[in-house]
Amino acid sequence: MDDADAVESLKEAGRYSLKMTNGIRLIVPNNNLYYTSNKVTEGMADPAQQFVWLEQTLETAKNDGEKVWILAHIPPGHPERSHSMPWFYPEHNAKYIELIEKYHDIIVGQFYAHHHSDTFKVMYDKNGEPINSMLMAPAVVPWRNQYVIKPEFGANNPGVRLIKFERSTGKLLDIIQYMTNLAEANQQGFTEWVVEYTATEDYGIDDVTTDSLHKLAELMKADDSEQFYKYNLYNSVSYDTSPCDEYCKKLHMCAIANVKIEEYDACMGEISSAQNHSIHAGLLSASLLALVSFIMY
Repeated sequence: MDDADAVESLKEAGRYSLKMTNGIRLIVPNNNLYYTSNKVTEGMADPAQQFVWLEQTLETAKNDGEKVWILAHIPPGHPERSHSMPWFYPEHNAKYIELIEKYHDIIVGQFYAHHHSDTFKVMYDKNGEPINSMLMAPAVVPWRNQYVIKPEFGANNPGVRLIKFERSTGKLLDIIQYMTNLAEANQQGFTEWVVEYTATEDYGIDDVTTDSLHKLAELMKADDSEQFYKYNLYNSVSYDTSPCDEYCKKLHMCAIANVKIEEYDACMGEISSAQNHSIHAGLLSASLLALVSFIMY
């Protein structure tokens, strides 16, 4: 697909695919088509025929020997701050994950936003082996949302991140997360951007590939985990400094390791939250895309 094809695809359904200068295939699906607040597509098996497009694009990339990055606004799975509806309609979540699983060997990066928070997800095969992962970038917008277990802590400091990657392979090497403290900015009368964390240094991982994120998730499971303590702070871009209790931690860990709705619900040990999506639909307005920059190595 060349630039002209990408423009036409964007006009057609808000999606596109491009081969970047480093040879990595960038695929940008329009995941608003699957969003539970989008009542137009509710009940549709394949809105705008995007699943057909996505599979064809991934299949072509595989046949051409390309590696793939997927970039989209809304991720599959559940938010990590409350036990509520998944972002996608259940049938769309299942199909989307099915395609990621099918082509996981060529997908070397997945980037999403929407949460306004800093988190990640790890996908596992039927044997429990990690096969892919997703990075959720925090937002520049300090939106205080009500879709959390503690409404008073539903906001975030503004964040912008740099992602280091290996140019020839697309391998994700590191995240440098920048932030500005709004409380301090309001007191000082000016904004100062500082490094909040560097993933490899602060989490003690080798890179930000799937294997390393799986390792991080495993380290976070331990009681009094230093990695989870840091993750919980970074989740709100260092806005929420309160401790995360047992239930709070379960919300995070279940959302991180279970992108399939039925597996998430089993992890939480409660009735399917997907059945309750109509209760919460409309609580969230569409958030602005988080700013993500990439440093090529």
